[in-house]
Amino acid sequence: MEGLKRKIARKITQYLVRNLLVALTEDDILTLTNKGWYLRGRKLSPEDIGQLKDEASMLKKSVLWELMSHDIRFLANDRMFEKSATEGNSVFGRAMLYNLNLMGQFLDRITKL
Repeated sequence: MEGLKRKIARKITQYLVRNLLVALTEDDILTLTNKGWYLRGRKLSPEDIGQLKDEASMLKKSVLWELMSHDIRFLANDRMFEKSATEGNSVFGRAMLYNLNLMGQFLDRITKL
């Protein structure tokens, strides 16, 4: 009976992963190779790179980015300290801060293209 439960749980998990999670490939992200910058399998032109730099710089300096960053930090701290009845809330709050940091680093890298 235990083996049947595991099989059913595995099938359900496989179904959910296949149908609910969006899989990303290397073509979906901005990639730097020794041949240049690529996005969606296409090498970026100098104009494309310039536009990305400008957009990243504007976003990083924008009031919108500042508001989003503060909001995420507030919610993360709330998770970690106010609602930390469980270990999961603290871990989730730290993950929110980690992701915010990653997004900031991404914007910084783009502005230095």
